[in-house]
Amino acid sequence: MEEQQSHEGSQPIHQQHPTTPKQKKPYRLMLLISLVILIFSAYVLVNQYTTTGEWVKKGLELRGGLSIAVKTTQEINVKNLESDLSKYGQITVKETSGFGGREVLIDGPSDIDSSKILDELKLKNINTEKASIRSVSPTLGESFFSQIQIGIIVAFILMGIVVFLLFRNFITPTSVVLAAGADLIETLAFMNVFGIELSLASFAALLMLIGYSVDTDILQSTRVFKGTESMKERFRSSVKTGMTMTLTTIGVLAVLFISNLNPILTQISAVLLIGLVIDMASTWLTNSGLLMWYMNRKGGTQE
Repeated sequence: MEEQQSHEGSQPIHQQHPTTPKQKKPYRLMLLISLVILIFSAYVLVNQYTTTGEWVKKGLELRGGLSIAVKTTQEINVKNLESDLSKYGQITVKETSGFGGREVLIDGPSDIDSSKILDELKLKNINTEKASIRSVSPTLGESFFSQIQIGIIVAFILMGIVVFLLFRNFITPTSVVLAAGADLIETLAFMNVFGIELSLASFAALLMLIGYSVDTDILQSTRVFKGTESMKERFRSSVKTGMTMTLTTIGVLAVLFISNLNPILTQISAVLLIGLVIDMASTWLTNSGLLMWYMNRKGGTQE
């Protein structure tokens, strides 16, 4: 009888120690989302390459050609003007307008006679007194493009070395380089989607974007590895600071883009706007996911 009571009394004691549930691992979902975005961007770039033979559409400085910019106050039918000028070669006509006024941009091969284009514009009563002409040979454009590729490779190598020297581990430079690389690939893909050409101006914007991406990644890595709060608080603090920086910059660039004061500034602001939106995903999904995975492997906790 006593043995039976002892056995029955042991059951509640056993029930007070249930099996500990598996800890949730949010970094898996974060890395999955960033991977989906990266795969979509890779598909866009591959599709662009199979269609045109180039990963991204090159601007005048990188492909070579002739560009004529004409400031005007009158409205122009871009399609009709492009059709009329097509007799001189493969010509594209664009029109931009903003606080800086209205401007017509005419692009074509470098062997086109610019004087004939200007004469055609005069026949259409378009004032060409303030016209500006740029011409770049295809050889020089190819040279510029080769230097751009070398510049990006060197930037990534130096970036990885500097981050490694700062943190003395391999996960931080790996996550920073991967996040910056994802930024670059995805920004180039969405440049194709929105019809933005890769030029010297947009390349400068891409370099600025890489620097900004590294800045936010290092900010987060520093908070995570050198913070004294709980892991959850460290990630929350880094996200709050980084998002404040990014959203402030996006607001300034949006004003610059809407103002359309200059085609070069407009292109730079457009590329940076795309890149910073993508950087929010790269930093707070890719970089955060890798850091969480690393801390989890070390026995850390997100609590």
